[in-house]
Amino acid sequence: MKRTHTSYSLDRSCLILLITLALFSLILLLTVGQNKSFPSTDTSPNQQKFSILDQNLNDPSQLPRLPRFAYFISGTKGDVSSVKRLLQAVYHPRNYYLLHLDFEASDGERLELAKYVKVESGVIREFGNVMVLGKGDLVTYKGPTMIASILHGVAILLKQFEDWDWFVNLSAEDYPLMPQDDILHIFSYLPGDLNFLEHTSGIGWKEYQRAKPIIIDPGLYHTKKSGVFWAKEKRSLPAAFKLFMGSELVVLTRSFLEFCVWGWDNLPRTVLMYYTNFLSSSEGYFHTVICNQKDYQNTTVNHDLHYLKWDNPPKQYPLNLTLEHFEEMVASGAPFARKFAKDDPVLNKIDKELLGIPDGQLARGRWCAGKSLSDKDLCVVYGSPYAVKPSTVNSKRLEKLMVKLLDSENFRGPTQVKSIAAEVFNHKKDFILLKATSSREIPGGKMENSQAMIEEKRLGFFDLLKESLKIPIRNPNFIIFAFFSSLPLFSFLIMYETVFQQTMIKILKSISQERTDPLDVFVYYYETLEAKERLVEEISTKFLLCFIYLGILHLLDLFNMITMVDIASMIYKGDQKSMNLKNMLSRCIKETRLKGPLITSIYALLLDSLVSVGLVSMVMYICLGSISSFFSMVFSVVFLGLLSKYIEWSAVWNMGILISILEDKHGDVALIISAYRTRGSRQQGFLLMLVFFAWRLALRSAFIYVGWDGGGRGVAVTIVHASLVCSAKMWLWLVFIVYFYDCQKKSLRRKNDVEGGQEET
Repeated sequence: MKRTHTSYSLDRSCLILLITLALFSLILLLTVGQNKSFPSTDTSPNQQKFSILDQNLNDPSQLPRLPRFAYFISGTKGDVSSVKRLLQAVYHPRNYYLLHLDFEASDGERLELAKYVKVESGVIREFGNVMVLGKGDLVTYKGPTMIASILHGVAILLKQFEDWDWFVNLSAEDYPLMPQDDILHIFSYLPGDLNFLEHTSGIGWKEYQRAKPIIIDPGLYHTKKSGVFWAKEKRSLPAAFKLFMGSELVVLTRSFLEFCVWGWDNLPRTVLMYYTNFLSSSEGYFHTVICNQKDYQNTTVNHDLHYLKWDNPPKQYPLNLTLEHFEEMVASGAPFARKFAKDDPVLNKIDKELLGIPDGQLARGRWCAGKSLSDKDLCVVYGSPYAVKPSTVNSKRLEKLMVKLLDSENFRGPTQVKSIAAEVFNHKKDFILLKATSSREIPGGKMENSQAMIEEKRLGFFDLLKESLKIPIRNPNFIIFAFFSSLPLFSFLIMYETVFQQTMIKILKSISQERTDPLDVFVYYYETLEAKERLVEEISTKFLLCFIYLGILHLLDLFNMITMVDIASMIYKGDQKSMNLKNMLSRCIKETRLKGPLITSIYALLLDSLVSVGLVSMVMYICLGSISSFFSMVFSVVFLGLLSKYIEWSAVWNMGILISILEDKHGDVALIISAYRTRGSRQQGFLLMLVFFAWRLALRSAFIYVGWDGGGRGVAVTIVHASLVCSAKMWLWLVFIVYFYDCQKKSLRRKNDVEGGQEET
């Protein structure tokens, strides 16, 4: 049939657009074929310098390994807020933490503390290094139940975590006086066998008031707390071992505590039985064991690393520390202090001047990779726990204290002290402070725990695809779980596709009909008013129904994404490789959080819709507008540029939703964090979304080509289409989980490069 100039111009414009798309796809495929692993787009000379340390030392491997601390933080009724505040002040992803509220605390308080750890604090939940005891021990302050509770905590930490170096017991009345970066840094230069506990064999008056009296602690056999009571008889001092006493506050090595718990020598059990009837046994048990065992008696440092202020003469408890004691605390050089009243103003001063803690947030350290998020918590963007950045003042104070404690007059013997002092503090003095303000990252570090994703390998596009397949391989139960969790989405998708395909096929048929008057593509329906009204009515009704279905479909898709990402993330990190199907379903029901991801998805959907409307308008203008071939080519190139950016932005938006699921940040904050982390990894994200969009477009085109009818053939085609869409979505989110952790690692590397360059200049 004869065509007019308008129809010819339309076909030529569409042909130019298709040719340009084909050339763009060919160039892209050739690029992928030549380089399967895309490098970071922000490569710069600074990426060769991960820290100031690498610039100053010829052999970075001389740096000692950063230690790990295992904190046992205990409290009682009404101490939830104090324990949370203490945890925030001493938190570092490299350490481990066990929180304990004793028997007096209610189950509601324990639940509140567990909720904070597992739900409210996204960073703590992500690193998985904090545990809460579900059942409190009955603790009598003056009785042996206190040492039993401490040994209980030690046993759990020994069982759950295999790689910590020092154990620290703190109560809700304790508080740190310096950041963990400074403590980790200085302790990395100390011999790993040092045990810090104040001790003496000159027990004096305690011989008659502690050692000889026999006490009974009802907490050993009752379920209600009560005070200890004294027996009438007294006993003599032990002859099998010598008594030592001191402070209940200790910093002990893992090796010594393994000896106490496992007891390959009978001494720890014998001493424990003796201290069962000893008043305030926590002030003597560890001290007596370590000083009577030849393998450990020369490892003691006579200091508990706490600052305490006593009355004159001393009473049973130390004084409450206030603002008037602040300068003395700082001058002591001790990393911790006791005791503080709840929410005393001096704690705010410590947070501000010593720890740099914003109100209600985690203590900032070198591991916090954030820059500025509109006064939000910088630690929501985090990096490797192998990086520390000691401060000048704090490190110097703790260094001074350690030099004093390891002086020949205070520690071991003169010969041994001289060699240790030379090894620790005189060997390359600039190691101790690293030029006072520089940061360091331990080279060759091995990630032993759930943070195995922070590795040095840079994942390319095909690496991400391969890594994602490890998730169902590690736990095949995930495939069954994904199938069941996708059933609601799959079922509703069939309904949606049925309506949508009917509408699309009707429109395409109306466009492709033969026309005698070629004014425009809809001229056939303008021949009569009745035909026009019928077309508008049919299409508008169908599209309205599609939009309603689309909203429900989006919610089902989001819920399916949340459940799969949560479980798959745990499997990928190695936390739950053996999780069975029942546990997966239980976690899906009990711990799924919809609010944060929903808010972020709404933000992303609005941005997506705005850009999509612009792209569709441009396509219609190119195809339907009466423009020359030159301008058609120009608009086509502009369209492809905007389309590529849209695909790249889609990866950023999807990453923001993942952050809402895994880190409990939502809305604009999640999108800002996503934009920060994906810098340098945008090519991988672009390719991921490009493949997914191409897959969806191919499915849609094939569906239209095959055609749809109301019979069995149409239903079968719809089921196949929905199955392929759900499978593609599942794989997309698995790949995005790997992409999420890879971007997390790269954001830290980029921050190291920037700071290293700034400090060098």
